[in-house]
Amino acid sequence: MKEDAREDHLDIGNILIMTPMGQHVPLRALASLSYDDAPVEIAREDQERKVTVAIDVSGRDLRTTTKDVQRSLARIAVPNDFRLEIGGSAKEMMESFLYLGIAFIVAMALVYMVMASQFESFVDPFIIMFTIPLSIIGVALGLTLTGTTLSVMALIGIIMLIGIIVNNGIVLVDYANQLRAKGHDLLEAVTLAGEARMRPVLMTALTTMLAMVPLAFGMGESGENWAPMARAMVGGLAVGTALTLVVVPVIQVGLESGVQKRKERRQARRAARVTQSAVGSGQ
Repeated sequence: MKEDAREDHLDIGNILIMTPMGQHVPLRALASLSYDDAPVEIAREDQERKVTVAIDVSGRDLRTTTKDVQRSLARIAVPNDFRLEIGGSAKEMMESFLYLGIAFIVAMALVYMVMASQFESFVDPFIIMFTIPLSIIGVALGLTLTGTTLSVMALIGIIMLIGIIVNNGIVLVDYANQLRAKGHDLLEAVTLAGEARMRPVLMTALTTMLAMVPLAFGMGESGENWAPMARAMVGGLAVGTALTLVVVPVIQVGLESGVQKRKERRQARRAARVTQSAVGSGQ
């Protein structure tokens, strides 16, 4: 209606409403009019009314803020025909966590398949894959010491670690296999591989870690957004590399010894069956 026709509630009460009989009656005869607070607009989504409460976050990370909001919402008594949902950046973050978790699993599967095809073995890639949980220990330690929460950027750093940290295991296991092919026994080959490949493994890890240090301190424009990724990578590489030099050779000796013993037992059983068949034929 025009502004001069709605300046007073009496004007609104005089609005004529047509009845089914074709007569016109004023609105005041059908409804009571009063002044009260009301929403400026009514929003709907999927044919349901929606009220949005916006929150600006400053000085803290989104993940802990979302947890605080969820705890506060849990204390609110909500009627049966109402529901509360968290949206916006918080919802996008939770969806990103899900998709990045799937990407983490897919990345590990792809890395394993590539190594299995190159090594032509299922045991050696399995040994190398132990470097990934070792690096996760470093990620947790690095994020804890720096007071950094697990965020989307930190998860991206963890996924990047999958392709970096396995290089150390590949170097160790591949060189040990080369030494075994030259006639060295398993324990001697693993020991010599650790001594010969320690320097290149440390150099590779240190160059990557030092390149990430400025980013880990949040230097530069928007550096604080990328800092969790760098801190996750630095922590994962530092601890993962140190543990790889110790744990991977131990795992390789244990698994390879077990596989070799099973092969020897199968060969012994096969030889015994051949001998029995030969004896039976002779009789």
